[in-house]
Amino acid sequence: MQGVKQFAQGVKTLGMVNDMQSVIGKPMDTFNLPNPQFKAEGRAIDWKDFNYPPLLRVVHYNPLELPMRARSIAYCLNITYLLVSFACFLNFVDTCIIVSTSSAPFKWIIQSLLHAVLVPGLAFMVFYVGYRGLAEDDLRGRLGQFTIGQLALISAYVLMSLVPFGCVNGFFKLIVVGDYINHSSAAAFDIAILVESSIWMACAALAMVTLVRARNYDRHGDVIDKSVDVSHV
Repeated sequence: MQGVKQFAQGVKTLGMVNDMQSVIGKPMDTFNLPNPQFKAEGRAIDWKDFNYPPLLRVVHYNPLELPMRARSIAYCLNITYLLVSFACFLNFVDTCIIVSTSSAPFKWIIQSLLHAVLVPGLAFMVFYVGYRGLAEDDLRGRLGQFTIGQLALISAYVLMSLVPFGCVNGFFKLIVVGDYINHSSAAAFDIAILVESSIWMACAALAMVTLVRARNYDRHGDVIDKSVDVSHV
């Protein structure tokens, strides 16, 4: 009787070994792993893929790689930067016209050229620090730096929308522009001043809204848009 029990136990053990061999030898092709369609985490973004700004291509920027709310904030950051760049370019054109057709000093052109290089450069740095903070969920690090830089730029935008200092065509330059130009061209310069000051005020307002949204951003409550395949963007 004892021999029968040992024989049965041996058969059972042999069967378990055969089952284990069949499992171990089974290929993994039958397991379908999901193919990620959306790179929402900062570590999944190829930061070495330099694609922005166009032509220069010094950084990586693709808001479609972010969750939906972060993506809209990134768009606002970029729009602010582009608007600042346009305002500086417009000021340079207006300043060249004012200096060439009035008694305004030539140094205004130099000042405007420096503004056209420095101000968009600073705006670009702040924009990209904020974008990286959103992409990497770095609320205490990069977004803290972004907050300081954004507040400084907002103050500068407000000043440039108001003060009549040198080449800066703030709103109050309407009071002193008559000291440099004749009355026949005053209307054209008044329009230029109003347009520039309005753009700078819009930059300040958009920058403030973006700052508030970035500070209140909750990544855990954000929504990933899985319908976007960033590999083909």
